[in-house]
Amino acid sequence: MTTHDRVAPDSLGVAALFDASPALEVHTSAAAMTAFICGLGALLAAPFSLTFSIASVLGVLGCCTAIGGVVATSRPRVAGRALAPAGLFFSLVALAVVGLRYANLDTAFGDQLVATLHALLDQLNTLLRMP
Repeated sequence: MTTHDRVAPDSLGVAALFDASPALEVHTSAAAMTAFICGLGALLAAPFSLTFSIASVLGVLGCCTAIGGVVATSRPRVAGRALAPAGLFFSLVALAVVGLRYANLDTAFGDQLVATLHALLDQLNTLLRMP
C-alpha cells in the first residue's frame, strides 16, 4: 500500500490553519456611531424647553457626522450601515421640532412630564441610597 503525495499530519502545520483565519476584519464606523448617538440625544432633548439648545447642537452635529458615516460605511469591511441613516433621521426630526419652536409653535410637550419624572427620580433615590 503506497501513499502518493500524502504528507504527515505534523508537517501540515495545523497551527497555520488557526493563524490564517478566513474571517474578515470588520469595524464599525465611528462617524456612524457618533451620528446615531447625537441624533438619539437630540431627539430625547427636543421635547423639553430647557434643552432646546442642546437638541440644536446635537442635531447639527448628528447631521454632519451622519453624512460622514454614510460615506464611510459605503466602503467594504466597515459596519454601521443602518446607524448613520438612523442618526440622520433622528437629528432631522429633532431639528424640525426645534425649528417649529422658533416658529412660535409650542412643541415643548415634555414639560408636563417634568413633575412626574422628578417624582420617579425621588422614589428611585430613596430605594437606592448612596453610601
